[in-house]
Amino acid sequence: MNSELTKNSKKIIKKQLRILKKINLKNPLKTATMSFTNTFKKFRENQRIKEVNRIKFEEKEKNQNYQTKNTRGKKTKIRRRKTNQKKLFRKNKKRKTNN
Repeated sequence: MNSELTKNSKKIIKKQLRILKKINLKNPLKTATMSFTNTFKKFRENQRIKEVNRIKFEEKEKNQNYQTKNTRGKKTKIRRRKTNQKKLFRKNKKRKTNN
């Protein structure tokens, strides 16, 4: 059992050493700045996407509000026409009955 632990630990150590070899220790600042730059680019891209989505949402809301206002206006116009027609019809009936 003890030999298994040492084998596993050796494997882990070898993996870690391979990773460390890949890292350029001569210029660690370069890797840090690259990491930061990539993170910042992703952040900016996400912010841009959020802004575009916000603008689309606002336009959609604006269009919906405009459409509801227009339909309300049309409905009131139709109601007014109908009431005016009813009034005219009543007046005509009264005129006919009086004559």
